[in-house]
Amino acid sequence: RVPEVGRATVFRTMKLLSEMDVLCRVLLDDASLRYRVSHRQDHHHHLVCVSCASVQELDACIDPEVLSDLARSTGYEIEGHWLEFFGRCAACRNDAA
Repeated sequence: RVPEVGRATVFRTMKLLSEMDVLCRVLLDDASLRYRVSHRQDHHHHLVCVSCASVQELDACIDPEVLSDLARSTGYEIEGHWLEFFGRCAACRNDAA
């Protein structure tokens, strides 16, 4: 018999694996959070299909100058960011046609 594992242990483990870039967090269009295996060990963003919830990793990132301007105009010290783009993937658009 496998001993029970507490929810707090699961969430701490997920957080640790995210910090180690083994998993990445993906925010879906309904505001639910999902984790997936990270195929990249660097900072990246995602395209998320609102129809089928498929996720594509992106190389694009926010220009550092934009982040500097944001910090200057708001008084925040920007420590990081997390960005998801939502839309419909080619397969779902074709299915709808």
